[in-house]
Amino acid sequence: MSGPGVAASGSTVLWGLGPEQAFGVPGAAGLTAYRAILPLDADLLGKEEDSNAVNQSGFYERGIPGAKDGKVSWGLPLTSGMMLEFLEHLFGSVTKTTPETGVRSYLFEPDRSGVDTSFYGLLTRDPVARNWLYGIKLDKLTCDIGDNTEIPAKFEGQASQGTRMGAAVADDANTGTYTKGPYLRGPLRDPAAGDVYLKVTRVDTGLQFKIEQTTGTPTFPEAAVDVALDGDEAVFQNLQFDGADLGFWGENKDLLEAIFPGTADDHADLAVGDIFRFRAPGTWPNPAVATLTGHQRYTSAHWTIKIRKVGGGSWTTMRCRKGTLALEWPLSAERGNGSRYPYSLLRDGLFKPTLKVERALVDPFFVDGAEASLRFEVQLAFEGQVLGTAHRESLTVAFASARIDDWKGAPKDAKVIAEEVTLLAETNGAGDPPCTITAVTARNWTPTS
Repeated sequence: MSGPGVAASGSTVLWGLGPEQAFGVPGAAGLTAYRAILPLDADLLGKEEDSNAVNQSGFYERGIPGAKDGKVSWGLPLTSGMMLEFLEHLFGSVTKTTPETGVRSYLFEPDRSGVDTSFYGLLTRDPVARNWLYGIKLDKLTCDIGDNTEIPAKFEGQASQGTRMGAAVADDANTGTYTKGPYLRGPLRDPAAGDVYLKVTRVDTGLQFKIEQTTGTPTFPEAAVDVALDGDEAVFQNLQFDGADLGFWGENKDLLEAIFPGTADDHADLAVGDIFRFRAPGTWPNPAVATLTGHQRYTSAHWTIKIRKVGGGSWTTMRCRKGTLALEWPLSAERGNGSRYPYSLLRDGLFKPTLKVERALVDPFFVDGAEASLRFEVQLAFEGQVLGTAHRESLTVAFASARIDDWKGAPKDAKVIAEEVTLLAETNGAGDPPCTITAVTARNWTPTS
């Protein structure tokens, strides 16, 4: 049992995310550090389930390990430049244009059959715990708009796999130029037995390698193993050394696996004799992760809401006290087939954009609309600093047709009555997307789609 040490603090959290090469396969382009708005929840932990057995004593029988569930919840300051990857991820479609030199415009439209992206992440809570998370997908984005306060963009989703081991460190003597990996995923059963080393032993007629866990210099005494294919990626299932599983294969069945992303052509960049070291949990330092900077944060002073009846003429600018924009497209975890982890996260259900606003009850605009079952066009805009000669950094959310999903105007005290309205975006008669977002920023980003 370890003795007292230095406590982990939320002021020293490192949170980095990057696009994956394929679902559950980390990306080779690296991570971007985000200054997260707390709370930050991103743990991939299993649950112990009760046994179904009964006995004459009335005591609990020994339980069994349940499904792994990786809830992800975090926030970042709302800016146009930082939102691009996440908006593409939720919407599935983006069109990039350059309205003038140094200014880029990105139009996001929901597409059920559009690009399917995922993220991998690094969460370190120094000096205690460091975790890699793979197969991260998001199902909800919420922006709470207050009274001249910073607007947070809050994300919710799930992680599917991960490891507490360090990233691959290439040996100084390596001669290969492979850059897509390798990676490990899963838990290490016995961290005290040392780091895990991987040595490439064959490339030209199918990838092969040796594995060893040791606290000293590796000698790779055991026979080489062939790399198996898992979909389009090269994955060797269930790493073993010295006759034992490096992960767990008991009631837990949490395998430690090596991943070699890419095709045979990519693997040809490996060289026989290349060695990679994966440091045991708690023994590796934080990697250098670049931070995305230079983007103006939005506050509630930057927002405006315009609304009109569908097919109507002029827009009405609404003066609102506060509001909440929510973009939700649920996920369903596909689990089973020999694993406690999800092997896929699928978009499930309907795309649901909503805008909730609160203002003083000063006119019957929404009351009349609710009574007549009217539909509204809505524009929610955040505008910031000047870009180029004719543009501003901005995010514009447009609802093609929105209904009043909820209306509240109950007197709560002796003060002015607050009107609370929730608008739910729908497709209109022409079948247009219920919600689109246009981001204008100086950031030159390359979409996946």
